[in-house]
This record gives sequence, C-alpha cells and structure tokens, in this order.
Amino acid sequence: SVEVLHQILEDSELAELWRETGAVAWRREVSRLQHLAINHTKVTGRGLRYLSKMGAMRSLNLAYTGVDSGGLKHLRHMTNLRSLDLTATQVSNAGLKHIAALEQLVNLSLPQGNITDIGLKSIATLRNIEKLNLRGTRIRGAGLAHLSDCKSLSSLDLSESRFEDAGMQQLGRFPKLRGLSLGKTRVSDHGFSDQPRFDCLKKIDLSNTVISDM
Repeated sequence: SVEVLHQILEDSELAELWRETGAVAWRREVSRLQHLAINHTKVTGRGLRYLSKMGAMRSLNLAYTGVDSGGLKHLRHMTNLRSLDLTATQVSNAGLKHIAALEQLVNLSLPQGNITDIGLKSIATLRNIEKLNLRGTRIRGAGLAHLSDCKSLSSLDLSESRFEDAGMQQLGRFPKLRGLSLGKTRVSDHGFSDQPRFDCLKKIDLSNTVISDM
C-alpha cells in the first residue's frame, strides 16, 4: 500500500497514474494517505482534483506551486487535515472559503499570498488553529477580529506584512499566544503604548521595525 507520495512532479503525472490504475484502484490506494508533500512542483489547482478523495489526509504541503483559489475546492473533503501549507501559491481571499470546513486544522501557512484582512473572515471557523503564518501578506491587523474564537492560537507570524499599530489591540483576543513575529512590519512605539496583556507570550520578533527606546 502507498503511505506517502512525495513530490509528484506535475499534473500530467497525476493524470497518468489515474489512467494506469483506474479510478477504483486510485481511490483504494490514495484514500489511505495521511501525509503528502508536493511543494516546489508544477502542480496547479486543476491537478488537485485527483486528490479530492484523500479523506484521511492529515498534512498537505502545496508550497511554491501553481495552486490557485479555485483549486482549493478539491480539499473540502479532507476534514481530517491538521496541517496545510500554501506558501507562495496563487491563493487569494476568494480561496479561503474553500478551507473553512477544515475545522481540524491546527497549522495553516499562507505566507506571501494575496491575503487581506477581509479574507480572514472566511477562516473564522478554524477554532482549533494553533499556528497561523501570514508572513508577507497584505494583513494590516483589523481582520484579526474575525478570529476571536480561535482561542488556541499560540503562534502568529505577521512578519513582512502590512501589519500596523492599529492592529495591536486585536492581538489581545488570543490568550494562549506564545510566539509573535512582527519583524519588518509598520509597528512603532505608539502601538505598544496601550498594548493588550500577553500572559503567555514567550517570544516576540520586532526586528527591522521603527521601535525605539521610548
């Protein structure tokens, strides 16, 4: 039986495997997969349709692929998924609605994507999320209010995003936050003048900001 398919090179190979094994055999083999990494490949959103029956999947790495917002609709049956990496893909706000049903997600990575504050409303249902990576996105901070039910969030990466002082108050919604990355953002001394209380915070990155002695 197949346990892990690592780095399937392109959509055509997925299609070829479908043709060679037939639909029944394909479903039998891949439906048991729990971990799949096809990052840094030529896979696009269109190719994800061949993975739509992987209901047992627990981790899926699609980083640095051509996957787009429309392709994410093929993931909606992966309700056991706990980790999803969409780093540097073509996913935008529109695609986030397709992962709203993946309520078991614990780790979600969306770095370098065309994600804004409005888009966060679509993932408000992910109440079990513990690690959220929004590095390099267009998040300013106000949209974090949509995630107020994500009380288990312990790690939040907003580095290199458009995060600004006004968003600091939203961080108080996450009582278990232990790690916070704000490097290369627009935060300043003003943002910390009336910051929320962080009882659990153990690590914070403020590198390459305008924070001063004040």
